Amino acid sequence: MASRPSKYKEQPWPLSPISATYSTTPTSPHPTIPSIMSDTAVGYDPHEAYRSEQEWARRHGRKEEARSTSDLESSAARLTLNTGPVKRPWWTLGFEKKMSIPLFIFFGGAILGFSLARTPMLHFKELLRLTTPGEGYWYTKPGWKPNIKIHVWTSLPASFFSVFCFLPITYNRWPRFHRYLGYIVSLLQVIASICGAVAGRHAQGGDLAVQSAVYIMGSASGGAIVLGCYEAWRGDIAAHREWMMRGWFYNGTFITVRVTALLSAQVITAINTYFSLWRCSEIGFVLKDAAVLAQRYPLCGTPDAVARPDDTYVAVHSSWNEGRLGRGSASRASFGMALWVAMLLHFLGIELYLRMTTGESKWWREWSKRKANGEEHGRLGQETSRYDDYSLANEPLLNDFSPTR
Repeated sequence: MASRPSKYKEQPWPLSPISATYSTTPTSPHPTIPSIMSDTAVGYDPHEAYRSEQEWARRHGRKEEARSTSDLESSAARLTLNTGPVKRPWWTLGFEKKMSIPLFIFFGGAILGFSLARTPMLHFKELLRLTTPGEGYWYTKPGWKPNIKIHVWTSLPASFFSVFCFLPITYNRWPRFHRYLGYIVSLLQVIASICGAVAGRHAQGGDLAVQSAVYIMGSASGGAIVLGCYEAWRGDIAAHREWMMRGWFYNGTFITVRVTALLSAQVITAINTYFSLWRCSEIGFVLKDAAVLAQRYPLCGTPDAVARPDDTYVAVHSSWNEGRLGRGSASRASFGMALWVAMLLHFLGIELYLRMTTGESKWWREWSKRKANGEEHGRLGQETSRYDDYSLANEPLLNDFSPTR
């Protein structure tokens, strides 16, 4: 019985591009596709392409990029198999580097602790009790009372919730929550900066050193946060990260100044020769007794001083051991210098940190470009190439074994 011709013709091309042999027919030519040999046939090491990174790093003088073979194998596994490393404890919150955890705990914990410790100041009577002696006199004035209340009611919630915006898990897992919380916190902080600058006119006696530092601090913090929001709106995540870190690190100056002012107050107490200038009205607000005021400071008991206490000034000894008035004078005498020192530490510290994390900034800048070009559809920070593999993912490899070459 004659065999019936099959409707399925012989396939001139292989079923798999990695087959060892290719089927041909007498009528079909040999295939012209690139020949791909097996790894075992040529002794190909799958990590050889990534070891060439060490050669690239030595040639470009970048010793920190010449990682060990185990690191390269880990990078190769992540890039070729699209699998992440083993989850470690700090990965639970989205951190990719171990050193990020102690930094976050130290600075974030300081902001959280300060915000919680100052929560009683939301009540105006507690605000007068906890503030520096003498400043409460101005806070009771009709023009200054609403300003300082707005400052406290906006700065404390903004500082507290800003810590959660810096958790990587918020913008990795819940970007919309991160966006809305960030805008609310930024708006509150800008309002707090404006009101704080207004209160700087009488802060710690209204010395020019204090006023200038408060104005620069409020402008730098509020301005950096506004620029950070603008960069987020533009889609430049790298610039958004840098400006937001600057703005909130500047804002942390008012926490550091508590430490520097306390230390400097103890120093001038030990020296015991410092005085600060006070109005008679401010001293009377602290002492709560007109007779004691006139006895200790006779100039404040004159008819002219009684009629115009805001225009009469006396020198108060600066000593931490002389009651509330002495502590207020010591704080007032040292606060200007302490604030400038704290500002210098924070300005230099954040720039040093940003300089040390340029690889992370470059990675986010590349991510923003891919996002703008429609090449990135994943969540923030979920790509296979991480910050420490930035050069590996963006530099051409010396040994490229792709079949298109």
